[in-house]
Amino acid sequence: MNKNNRNSESDHREKDENVEVEKREVKEKREVSKGYKFILNILKKLPIFKGLTDYQYQHIFNICSKKLFKKEQFVCQEVDKSNEMYILISGQLQVMFHKKTILTTISPVSLVGELTFFTGEQGFSSVIATTDSTVISIHKDELFSLMKRDNDLSFSILMNVVSELVHKLRNGDKIIDDLKKG
Repeated sequence: MNKNNRNSESDHREKDENVEVEKREVKEKREVSKGYKFILNILKKLPIFKGLTDYQYQHIFNICSKKLFKKEQFVCQEVDKSNEMYILISGQLQVMFHKKTILTTISPVSLVGELTFFTGEQGFSSVIATTDSTVISIHKDELFSLMKRDNDLSFSILMNVVSELVHKLRNGDKIIDDLKKG
């Protein structure tokens, strides 16, 4: 990890010396920039970013980077404490318990890893690419830095996170009941 903050020509955020940020390769930024409108439309479809302004979506876009996962490569594992959350934009992922029980399949325009991202706790499941998959990565330090500077953004995201986590807990309860039955 680099202690250098990213501050490129397209990134006009103030420097925050207390935040460690992984320095992204220029190639990663260019790849994301090529699909600007496409990525903005995806961000607007995600419940976690519901209700943001265009200006706030632009700031979220500026902290995105593209990652590729090959078939059978783990995106995250049960023991991970993730500093990134991912948005699946192409391919397919599976959520597995103890790397053997398939809990669900994740299709494009879905968020992955947000539970460990926001709680700092270890995950309870692993996520593996079942096909070559492309994700957009958002680093925790960068998002939290944005949230510190914009209270409205922070409030909207936190309320959306609570709503999504409650929804996922309810779905998790259903999966547990189904596993008990069969």
